[in-house]
Amino acid sequence: MLLFLIRHSYAQSTSPDFQRELSERGIQNLKNSIQHWKSFHISFDIILTSPLVRAIQTAEIIKSMYSTKLNIITETSLSPGSNTFEIINICNALELEKIALIGHQPDLSIHLSTLASGGTGLNLSFAPAALAEISYHKKIRIGNGVLEKLLPPISQYHQRS
Repeated sequence: MLLFLIRHSYAQSTSPDFQRELSERGIQNLKNSIQHWKSFHISFDIILTSPLVRAIQTAEIIKSMYSTKLNIITETSLSPGSNTFEIINICNALELEKIALIGHQPDLSIHLSTLASGGTGLNLSFAPAALAEISYHKKIRIGNGVLEKLLPPISQYHQRS
């Protein structure tokens, strides 16, 4: 099983937190990042996203660049302040191989640390539009994940030729 943690891309700073939309910079960085992910043959069976506007927009852009058949589920458990144990239960119940979760900071760093090291030893920060890939043998369990990839966002200034 593969679990992908994805931070929403850059958002506008002028709206209330729950209504913030992606900025033009955020949209472009996300599209560049998705192209980079594809070079690693990364794909998803489903996308679970926070209900905040910027996260939903991130999920929709990912879907549009991958496949129109990709399902997006809005999951309140991915709202800011999300709980790793709830996310584990939801993902294991899906019984799918490649699950993408779109969320927020500092939650994603906490989830990554808990999932891959049991909450000890990892202190990573997610930039907007970054992706972490964690692999599991069968079901997701605390501390049993292997961090396979941590891909930073690709800005327009860092695109590969």
